[in-house]
Amino acid sequence: MKDLIEFFESQLGKKINLYKYNKNDILKENHQVVVWDNQKYVIELIEENNINNLKGNFYLIYQKNVNKTLLNEILTTLYEDVNIVNYKGNFILNTNNIDLINKDTPQIIETESYEKTYIINLGEIKSKDEFDIKLDLTKKLKKYIAIENSDRKYFDIFDLALYNMIELCGTDIIYKNLFDYNLIDKIDNLVLETGIAFIENGFNISKTSNNIYLHRNTLIYRLEKIKDILGMDIKNFNEACIYYIIVKNYLVNKTI
Repeated sequence: MKDLIEFFESQLGKKINLYKYNKNDILKENHQVVVWDNQKYVIELIEENNINNLKGNFYLIYQKNVNKTLLNEILTTLYEDVNIVNYKGNFILNTNNIDLINKDTPQIIETESYEKTYIINLGEIKSKDEFDIKLDLTKKLKKYIAIENSDRKYFDIFDLALYNMIELCGTDIIYKNLFDYNLIDKIDNLVLETGIAFIENGFNISKTSNNIYLHRNTLIYRLEKIKDILGMDIKNFNEACIYYIIVKNYLVNKTI
């Protein structure tokens, strides 16, 4: 499919989407039906940086020192059914195959590019305005993504929504008056991060212990230490919510 797309793009001098023709397809002005090797295809012309003509899911690729030429070569070699979109300085993948880009993809790209890679699944996008809103949110919250545990490099729009809430709460004077941030300074970052991991792993001791390679007794000890110093039992959902918002914001701003 990739070779066929390249052939038609060289003939037309334009970027295209190409997919097999279905008699139920509704053809638009920018569509053209062609026959190749006894198979009907629909050529869809794409205006550069015009996301209105694209379908499927969008994935933003984030690298601190992005080499767009190298990244383009890697992705076109590894994946056939993707469009590469350069939009407002962002490197974005677009595909109708929802299983193609997944949690393993960042590691695959890192192996080829030697650059730490994060992927943010922006989901389906129905309009340019929606695209711009999601990209603005991503730009604002990259600092939360970049300090995550190195094992986690794939995020989705729900993560961005959560981080946005954490960002808003972190600037709220009410939280700063209700919570004694000096108490957090008394706790080692590894202990604080263990509490975050426990919450993100569904309050499951065994799952958390396995995922962060920490003995369960050490994990339990750290949770008790958080309880002793902060007075918060993060096995309790309500207290865990407050802990997550406050400590996540604290760790991000301490790193910056």
